[in-house]
Amino acid sequence: YALLENVDRLLKSPTAQRGRDFAIMLKCLDDLGYDVEWRVINAAEYGHAQRRRRVFIFASKRMVNNVKTKYSKRITHLNKYNDENAINLVQEKGFFNNLFPSELDIKKVKDIVRIDLKSEEEGFYTKDFGNDIQKISDEFDTMFRNSGIMKNGKILSYDVISTYKGNPVTLDEILEQNEIDEEYFVTEEQDMRMKQAKGGKKIERIAATGHKYTYSEGSMNYPEDTSLPGRTMLTSEGTINRSTHVVIDNQTNKKRFITPIEAERLNEFPDNWTEGMTKRQRFFCMGNALVTGLITTMGREIDKINSLEGK
Repeated sequence: YALLENVDRLLKSPTAQRGRDFAIMLKCLDDLGYDVEWRVINAAEYGHAQRRRRVFIFASKRMVNNVKTKYSKRITHLNKYNDENAINLVQEKGFFNNLFPSELDIKKVKDIVRIDLKSEEEGFYTKDFGNDIQKISDEFDTMFRNSGIMKNGKILSYDVISTYKGNPVTLDEILEQNEIDEEYFVTEEQDMRMKQAKGGKKIERIAATGHKYTYSEGSMNYPEDTSLPGRTMLTSEGTINRSTHVVIDNQTNKKRFITPIEAERLNEFPDNWTEGMTKRQRFFCMGNALVTGLITTMGREIDKINSLEGK
């Protein structure tokens, strides 16, 4: 088994040839004998404290020592099914839905993607790349949806929405309650700069071709709405920029940046896990990290699957 992770932008990159990069990855995994499932997961939609959206990719070997694995048998050949039956099969027996419940997004059923990387077949799969990675690299231009499966080179990709019934952890719940060091409080100058960074804006720009266009950004909450989970934390956390979290301190009622401990809590690390680094390094580390609770859930499922193979 292999468990991979990336930003969800992977499914539609590069801009000039949507989906090509992920298609090449799938082709390579297929050549190595793996079937693949993927899902874009927003951690906050499954009870966690950060609205962090990432694509997770679970690859499993079809055969080990010339014997078909038990997990591979869970998902039979998809070309025997129509869209509805195939999707139901993946939703019922696939890796992700057992852990992160979801259902087909009926508003996007017209966007279902069906691709055959190996050969042209009539019916369920509609594209032909002839099992040629160079042809995939040159010609692939189809944006993948937020969920999908590849089995024996056949791909079915579609959009799902979360059906999780619980409530996420809010930003307020992870804030430190003790006295916060003065260095984290926003100065008047920083406040002015943060308001500008968080505010809406329209800027005229000129493309490389000479075409003029207007780049626009909407305004953001300043300070943060702490009744919601935190936004996606970036490596620039703690600096003066649009993505940095600023909250109202519980004790002083003043604006302040989040602390390294609160940054760790957004990713469910133990308090002071990054202690010993500089403050800037601590924020950078957490901006690069995963919401660890998601990985714990997936790791335990892989352990269950692995134990079944030995029986």
